[in-house]
Amino acid sequence: MRDGSVRFLQTVGGRAGFPAPRRVRGKPFFRIHSATAWTTLALTIHADGSYEYELAAASPFPRHWVYDDSGKLVHKAGTIDFKKWYREAHGEQTPWGGEDSAAVVTAAEGELERRLAAELMRAGERPERRLLSQGETLVEQGDPGDELYLLLDGVLTVEVDGKEVGEIGPGAILGERALVEGGTRTATLRASTRSRIAVFPGDAIDRSALDQLATGRRAAGCKARGQAGQTRRPATALAPVSPSCWTAERARRPAQTRALKRANEPLVSSRCSGNSRSSTRSRVSRSSARLLKMRSRL
Repeated sequence: MRDGSVRFLQTVGGRAGFPAPRRVRGKPFFRIHSATAWTTLALTIHADGSYEYELAAASPFPRHWVYDDSGKLVHKAGTIDFKKWYREAHGEQTPWGGEDSAAVVTAAEGELERRLAAELMRAGERPERRLLSQGETLVEQGDPGDELYLLLDGVLTVEVDGKEVGEIGPGAILGERALVEGGTRTATLRASTRSRIAVFPGDAIDRSALDQLATGRRAAGCKARGQAGQTRRPATALAPVSPSCWTAERARRPAQTRALKRANEPLVSSRCSGNSRSSTRSRVSRSSARLLKMRSRL
């Protein structure tokens, strides 16, 4: 607890029931059971009724997804590392052994980007893939460009006129503004983590969809700049996350007075998924006695 606020933290996770014999890093150097996956959620409630939530920590695999109380995807883990998880997520190297893993969290892409990304990856030809090490540049502001990019994994920083203005996480489609605004890159994209990118020709997406995507990106950028400097949302103002925003700002939303009268109303849920067969979901809820409960399900 701090002056005027209280913070709740909960970890939920587990492992699959089937065996996975393998060598691991650290004692006992060999494990029979499968690796452990977990999600750690945090919820801070302020005295004025506002609140903020975050994906505080998570296992390196699978990818973790954070949803708000309306079921909208707002955040996701920016990176996954199957090899590290498979070899290291066991015993003392889990939250139950005293060690947690910080999560790299980014704002989630919008519905349009999600649909277009799925269409790109389902196309007939296998796209070219690029692997960027931390610090490497994908594109430079002012350079000509006629390619589209889909960020598969990792986090890229966005720099405009030499200043960092935000971050982009997995699922984002990049490069569309150069195609609809004169053929030159409008920002520099640099890898802040190890990143995997799929490369597509500029005509892989319909022009009208590119225009719509570019318009949404410009609007999100303006909104992000307008919100710069705000450190906390007042209890009287709604603050939904802009899915296309280039910032990783935490989603904040005021507590509703009527919500206090409802039992078990979900405030935030989290899912982790590496593929369609694995998912974890945890929920943060309020009790009818106005006490916050966190309930989770793996």
